[in-house]
Amino acid sequence: MSEEQDEELILHAAVLHILDFRTGASVYSEQVLDLEDETVFSYVMHQMVRAVNDMQNREGTFREDSSMKRILEQYAEGELDFLPFSLQAAQTAEEVMKTYLDLPADCLVLDYEQNGKRYAGILFLEISKAFTQITEQNERTVNTILESYSVLPGFSKKIRSAAFVCLDDFSIRFLDEASKNADSSLMQEVLGCTSGKSSEEVLKTLTKITEQVAEEHEENPALMVSRVKNYLRQTTESSPSVTTEDLSSHVFSESEELKTAFEKRAEEEEIPEEVVLPKTAAVRKLKNQRIRTDTGIELTFPTEYFSSPDFIEFTNHPDGTISIELKHIGKITNR
Repeated sequence: MSEEQDEELILHAAVLHILDFRTGASVYSEQVLDLEDETVFSYVMHQMVRAVNDMQNREGTFREDSSMKRILEQYAEGELDFLPFSLQAAQTAEEVMKTYLDLPADCLVLDYEQNGKRYAGILFLEISKAFTQITEQNERTVNTILESYSVLPGFSKKIRSAAFVCLDDFSIRFLDEASKNADSSLMQEVLGCTSGKSSEEVLKTLTKITEQVAEEHEENPALMVSRVKNYLRQTTESSPSVTTEDLSSHVFSESEELKTAFEKRAEEEEIPEEVVLPKTAAVRKLKNQRIRTDTGIELTFPTEYFSSPDFIEFTNHPDGTISIELKHIGKITNR
């Protein structure tokens, strides 16, 4: 079985189970996927990397009565091999799915490594309605159109339900956007777990409270937000997590008053002490910052430029207005 590192992920094994709760005709695979097959490997890796790095992944904690945790513990301790583990996980999920999904979803179960830690992954591949041509032979050859419900999601379609469990400490991150029942959660019921904030929600909240603290203390909100984004981007490139204490100490190093106000607001908003951001998505999302002036001008800058007066400088005037000076520009291009 091939192993290839992509986005710091090493795929060891994968299996696909077809879960059709509409007809009860589910098909459980008796063999793992052949990862030596280039098409299979490429498809599985693409879906896994994209889902693992999704900013809408939430953190969770297993409940004491979680049947999925017991299955994962048996697998982690070697009491279950990969194939029977995947079967039990898929069957547990199938019991829950019919309450939350309108259409069936295939279940892709994974064993992989990330940053030296071992993980189990479960991805629900929602079946899509599609149309295909079919040739019928009667007295004449007739080409017609057939409706199909057995099309796996393509590379452009986002995986909306997935779970990733570290088999070292049983920490959970999961995607849960496919539930038709807004009052409850597919993945929480499948896993038997609690739900925290997503990385995207945490990032939006950090941006909001940074703006609020800056405005309350008559500081430049754009500059403060850029410092937050730039610090998170730089830290995420080398570490999978950052603490709010380190963040506030860096961004508000020149003012103990601002640092204290930020930490208090972060606690009120229930920002976790340790913020986990997926590297690929976070670096892309935090690379630039867009600002809009009350005169209708929009500007987009690399976040690292905001802390360098060699590229951009903000000047506050006594009348309350702000000037923005752009420096060392060699060429301007219409976009």
